[in-house]
Amino acid sequence: MTDAAKNNQEIDQELDALATIIKRAERDLADDKMLTIGGLPERTQAVCAKVAEMPVEDGRQYTARLNALISELDTLGKNIASQQQDLLERLTKMDDENPAQNEPEQNGPGQT
Repeated sequence: MTDAAKNNQEIDQELDALATIIKRAERDLADDKMLTIGGLPERTQAVCAKVAEMPVEDGRQYTARLNALISELDTLGKNIASQQQDLLERLTKMDDENPAQNEPEQNGPGQT
């Protein structure tokens, strides 16, 4: 296997792995589970750097996959932001409905 073929295989495998991480994150987000996306930005940057180092003609074969990756990342980011906004609204509503639970105690130690 040539160095170029090995490099292409590594890029293909990494793009597949990134797509899997994003899909799992979307499922976890939909199920209100903790997201596991550790290293996603760094891995994405690394694969993009590998493609950028390739001769232009060789790198063009990844245009569609990289565009799809960018789109999936954008969608994931929007979905995370939306869920954060929903959570903030729920917490604010809970705070408004139960203000007494959120006020600091007025009595210090030994006071009644």
